[in-house]
Amino acid sequence: MLIPGGPAALIAAGEATRRLDAAGPLDAIDSDGAALQIVGRASPQGAPPTVVVDGAPEAVTRLSDGRWRVLVSGGGARSIVVGGRTYAYPGVGAPEGTTLARAGNGWRIGWPTPPQGRQESWLPD
Repeated sequence: MLIPGGPAALIAAGEATRRLDAAGPLDAIDSDGAALQIVGRASPQGAPPTVVVDGAPEAVTRLSDGRWRVLVSGGGARSIVVGGRTYAYPGVGAPEGTTLARAGNGWRIGWPTPPQGRQESWLPD
């Protein structure tokens, strides 16, 4: 999907969103309604950032090229701090169909996944 004047990212069912434009330390939050996958990037040579969800520090997994992820259960609204920057994740949105809309301080993209699932990605400003 194209978001005019908005972020650019690669999205795929079951995969972490890969943000292509310049973002802060948090690239995206992916959700299937039961769990969140928080993804971002840091310097390939440096350590991944500290990530705190609703006041609790989370384990950060380093991926390739400075990318990292955090997995947490639940799909509701959360306060997420990444490297000292606070994000207000608005939680999951519409229950069906393909959607693209502003959500909080970012964009939410949602789409159905087979056989009866749904995935959403939230891309913060």
